Amino acid sequence: MFIEQIFRQIVRTDGYLRVLDLCGAPGGKSTHLSYLIGSGGVLVANEVIKARASVLAENLAKVWKYKYHCDPE
Repeated sequence: MFIEQIFRQIVRTDGYLRVLDLCGAPGGKSTHLSYLIGSGGVLVANEVIKARASVLAENLAKVWKYKYHCDPE
């Protein structure tokens, strides 16, 4: 995936990473980034369109089960 190539070339993964995904829905990029980050960081996935935000939350729930927080407001 293209985002992985960019991530590996630019980001140093030897420390605590904080990544912000501003257009997170439907969740493919967000879940892929979370795998790249691993347990040594945090990913915040945002979606401003409410209908798409619910799709993002559903897809993150499928992948991570209890390792995510969703604030619909």
